[in-house]
Amino acid sequence: MPVQISFGILTVSDSSYAGKGNDSSSPKLKEEILKEFPSAEISAIKIVPDDLQEIKSTLTEWFDLKINVIFTTGNLPDMIFAMITSSLKIIPMAMISRPLSGIRDNTMIVNLPGSPEMVSECFGIIKEALPLALELLTEQKKSVVSGHGAILSDSGASVVPTTSLSKVKLAPLRKYYYPIIDVEFASDCIKDVCSDKEETTETVPLKRSLNRILVEDFRAEESIPSFATSIIDGYAVKSSNGKGIRVVKNVATAENKPIDEVLQSGEAIRISMGDPIPAGADAVVPLEDTSVVEYSIDGSEVIKVKIKRAPNYNENIRIIGSDVSKNSLVLKKGERIKHFSLGVLAMLGKTNILVYKRPSIGIISIGNYICEPKEELAPGKIRDANRFTLINLLKNFHYEANDCGIAKDNPDAIKHALEQSFTCNDVIITNSLMGELDMLNGSSSKIFKLLYIFAG
Repeated sequence: MPVQISFGILTVSDSSYAGKGNDSSSPKLKEEILKEFPSAEISAIKIVPDDLQEIKSTLTEWFDLKINVIFTTGNLPDMIFAMITSSLKIIPMAMISRPLSGIRDNTMIVNLPGSPEMVSECFGIIKEALPLALELLTEQKKSVVSGHGAILSDSGASVVPTTSLSKVKLAPLRKYYYPIIDVEFASDCIKDVCSDKEETTETVPLKRSLNRILVEDFRAEESIPSFATSIIDGYAVKSSNGKGIRVVKNVATAENKPIDEVLQSGEAIRISMGDPIPAGADAVVPLEDTSVVEYSIDGSEVIKVKIKRAPNYNENIRIIGSDVSKNSLVLKKGERIKHFSLGVLAMLGKTNILVYKRPSIGIISIGNYICEPKEELAPGKIRDANRFTLINLLKNFHYEANDCGIAKDNPDAIKHALEQSFTCNDVIITNSLMGELDMLNGSSSKIFKLLYIFAG
C-alpha cells in the first residue's frame, strides 16, 4: 500500500454550485477520510453543476493529476445506495466489483450519495476495502477476475490480505463460447442465412387462414352486392312520380327472387329489407311515410297506398357494388389475414387461400435439473417454465411453435434431441445453461458443420 494516498472530492449539485445551498457532504467526507487515513492528501475539492460535460471535464483533469481515489457525492439517489450498502455490510470487499465504483488508469472513482449521513455511513462500509483496491491499482495488476466469486469474505475476517499479491496465483479466466454481439448484428446473420432460402407456399382452408400471410393480391371477380337491394321495409316506387296515390301491383317475396314484371308509373310494390329492387323502381318509401287508401274486399291485401313524401332517386337502396366493386383490389400480397379479412374472403367465395408457409420453430430445454410441470419436485430439480413461455410467446406472434421436450445435459442426449428436432423444424431455440457447464456449443459443433448459435 502506498505511503500516502491522494484523494479528490467532487460534489455534484446545482444548488450548491449556484450558491443557493450549503455543501455539507464534502466537509464531512474530508473529515472521515483524514480520520481513517491520517497521512492522506486531499489533492482536490470542487463543486460542479449536474452537467455531464462539466463532470467529465473535471474528472479528466483529476486523472492527469494521478489522484488515487476520487469520491463523487450527490449525483445518485440515496435509495440506490440504501440497497447497495445493505449488501456491502455483509461482504465489504464486494465494493470493488459493484456498480458504485469504477477505475480509470490507476485512479479509483467511488460514487457516494449527497447527504452527510449517507456519506458517513457508506464511507464507513467501504473504507476497509480501500487498502486492497489501492494495492491492486498501485501494483498495476493486469489480470483481475471480475464476476461471480471474484471476492469472498467471511464475517469477522480481516479484509487486508496477509500474503503479498505478487505471490498469489490467479485462477484462469472463465471461458465463454459465445461472444457478445448486438441485436442488429445477430439479425444480419439470420438474414444472410435465410436470404437464399426459397420462400415456400401452401394452400390452406379459409377456416384455418387466420393470421397467415397472403402470397397474391385478391381482386373482386364480381360486384358485391351483385344486385340492388332495399335497406328498409316499404314500397318500391319511381322517384319521378313524387308523392300521391299508388296502386299496389305486387308484393315481393322473402326469397330474394326479383319480380319479373317491370314497375310502371303510378304503381308501387310492397318490399322488405334485403329484397331485390324491382325493375323500373329507383326508390323505396318507408312504411311510416305511407298510409293505406284501399284494402281488398276481405281486408287481406292493400290495393292502394298514399305516398306522403316525394322520394329521392336511389333513396333507401343499396346499389350494385356499394360494398365491393368488380375488379377492385380487396386484399394485398403480403398482407396478414385478420378476422375481418376472413369475412371479405368468404364474401368473395374464396374457400382455399394461398399463403406463405410459416417457419416451424422447435423449443428444447437442456439440463439435468429440469423436469416437466406434471412431475413432483425432487431435490435439486425445477419445473420447466421457460419452454412453455417461449412456445406460447411464439404462437402469440403467429409462428408455428413445437414442443421438443427436455434433453439431458450430455452430448449424446443433446445430439439426439437436435437431430430429431431438425427433421420437422426450420429453427431450433434451446433453453439451457451458458456458463462453464454449457455442453451445447461443443456438441453442436461436432454434429453440424454450419450452425449459428445466439446465447442470451
